[in-house]
Amino acid sequence: VVDSGFSQTLIRKSAPTDDDYKSVFVFNIVVSVALYILLVALSPILASFYKLPIITRIAPVLMLLLPLGALSVIQNTIFARQFRFAELSRINFLSSAVAGVVAIAMALMKCGVWSLVGQRIAQMATKALLLWVRGSWKAQGVFRYSALKAMSGFSFRLMGTDIISYLYNNIAQLFIGKIYSANTLGYFNQAQKLKDTPVNATMQSIQSVTFPALSKIQSDAQKFDDSYRRVVMVTAFVMLPVMAGLIATAQDFYTLLLKPEWHPAIPYFRILCIAGFFYPIAVVAYNILKV
Repeated sequence: VVDSGFSQTLIRKSAPTDDDYKSVFVFNIVVSVALYILLVALSPILASFYKLPIITRIAPVLMLLLPLGALSVIQNTIFARQFRFAELSRINFLSSAVAGVVAIAMALMKCGVWSLVGQRIAQMATKALLLWVRGSWKAQGVFRYSALKAMSGFSFRLMGTDIISYLYNNIAQLFIGKIYSANTLGYFNQAQKLKDTPVNATMQSIQSVTFPALSKIQSDAQKFDDSYRRVVMVTAFVMLPVMAGLIATAQDFYTLLLKPEWHPAIPYFRILCIAGFFYPIAVVAYNILKV
């Protein structure tokens, strides 16, 4: 919702101006602040729903991810348009490393769940800082409502699609947490996170590169088709054996990485890995539709 699909529109656009970037940047900041206020105000309802009063204390801090993330959107978009993916990888690695140090330090200080909150905030804040230090765009240009209006048709359709997809992917957790025990939700979430780690790491790399690359050749039908076919073949060649291997070695995988208390998550992990067979191909196809 903060981005509302505008970053994808800017990547797809042949020659966005500084005014386009500034208009989307201002939109991102305003929407992120409005959402922050709304979600913090709604946190008591969520705390009551889950019977976890701590949510009301965590929400005002954790929801800072929204405005911090909004600071990164335009810079990240420009890096993608310029194919500066090696630098983006370094920034992501450094921000993750800083966040890891913060999380471990807070855990050693017995901060409990606040260690996870600190990790998320530190990662987003470090990423935003590094993107602005290394980025070429310094908020030049003028906010123009007309620029947003021209891009809104495509952007809002993307946002609608992403919201539907996000709700579908996360609605199960809402009901698991309410109907079953917190332990069951924890097993499910842990299985999902472990399954998503190789899938998301690979697909974010492929998606971030293929979208701007294919956008540049969208007018050449033959080259576009050939490139799409190659991306699908390479993606399937990499991801299908990975998912099959994770299903086959799930027991050993969990024994190696986690304590026995987490082993009840193994059946969930195996089932979720089946979805991993199809998700990468769906992501590539979605990129093609966006282009």
